[in-house]
Amino acid sequence: MIFSSHGIRGIFGQELTSRAVLAISTICGGIFGTGSSVVLGRDTRESGPVLERAALAGLMSSGVRVLNAGVVTTPLLSWAVKRLGADGAVMITASHNPPEWNGLKVLRGDGGLIEPEQMKLVEKAYSEGELSMVDWEEVGEEVRVDGLIGMYRDEAVDLVNAEAIGSAGIRAVVDPNGGAASLVAPSLLSKLGVKVLTINGVPGHFSREIEPRPEALGRLAEVVDATGADVGFAYDSDGDRLTLVAEGGEVLREDLSLALVMDRILEEKGGGTAVVNVASSMVFDDIARNRGATLVRTMVGEFFVVREMLRLEAVAGGEGSCGGIILPKFHLGRDGALAAAKIVEIMAEKGKGIGELVGEFPEYGSVRRDIDIGEVDWEGSRTRLEKLADELGMQTSLIDGVRLEGEGCWVLARPSRGEPLLRVMAEAQEEGIARDLVERVVSALNR
Repeated sequence: MIFSSHGIRGIFGQELTSRAVLAISTICGGIFGTGSSVVLGRDTRESGPVLERAALAGLMSSGVRVLNAGVVTTPLLSWAVKRLGADGAVMITASHNPPEWNGLKVLRGDGGLIEPEQMKLVEKAYSEGELSMVDWEEVGEEVRVDGLIGMYRDEAVDLVNAEAIGSAGIRAVVDPNGGAASLVAPSLLSKLGVKVLTINGVPGHFSREIEPRPEALGRLAEVVDATGADVGFAYDSDGDRLTLVAEGGEVLREDLSLALVMDRILEEKGGGTAVVNVASSMVFDDIARNRGATLVRTMVGEFFVVREMLRLEAVAGGEGSCGGIILPKFHLGRDGALAAAKIVEIMAEKGKGIGELVGEFPEYGSVRRDIDIGEVDWEGSRTRLEKLADELGMQTSLIDGVRLEGEGCWVLARPSRGEPLLRVMAEAQEEGIARDLVERVVSALNR
């Protein structure tokens, strides 16, 4: 299993079993404390119901009162923790990983992910078999919580200009790919007066790759084009990621979803501080500069972005590769459905289509490659990449992995925290330059 700042992930039936989730949930319950309240949710993976019961048993065995929300998105669960006054939450999901994977995201009482140090304690206790079991008279109870989706939807509606959206006659195609967003995103957009057509909407049936990468969204692009829709929205299994399709069926880079929303928020606020990670596009630097704002970059991972947002009292943040916006006044997690609501608000208020809106941003070419981490010498890579930076006249940043930065370009190599992969990604003013940077880095890693 992989323990990281994102949570815990593994392939179901191999390292991630119901027994493992029972033990881990018991440990997490011990962290929250006997008598505490914890919200439990899951996405739509086939292994979800089994692991839900295991997590429920583990939390109750540690004396926790479990507020079982059933199938919800991770953003909704983050919102629900504070809404219900709970002490924390456990989400059963592997986010954008393939369907054979599953895992646990553990949230604090404010809706943010628990500290990496706490996750290390969970990993240590699990490896040593130290479970937090209570006596029989202290066993927790399960309480089913209904109506959360409606409450979340109504509060999200209050964050946008619903009147303008309802008058704009926007037509959207939503592709939740059978994930938990199928229960949330179409409902929210419809409540706002958007005319919604949903495809791949049967919960638990994944019709495409779970991660909404542009190359996986051909079907959504076809439907947007064929129906003359104004926009298409694509989600992963737990609804924190969002990728856009513009009118005419043009699939956009993942970072443009966040870029649109962040630009709008900084415009409304007249500046301020925004936070993204080191894997996010240079378009965010352009946006911050144009809006008189300050942009701060962190390690990759929602926890690190949120921690910096809270420290700096940032007005907005997110991770470019994920698309979901983080608005602290609503909750402390990436939110794909809320991002979609903000995007249709922008379209309605500005009277512009997605293509025209993103056309106002500078264009960059990007290239990404995932490599099996066992195939490269990552431990000895830093020296070679720093040498490559010197050869190319680029600066080196070690915020997360190794990032080489040059005039109008950058390339990043870093191990994934959710999969046994090494991610190499680059961006430049021309795609050919980005591709060359990726090739040079991969070559240096393979020496």
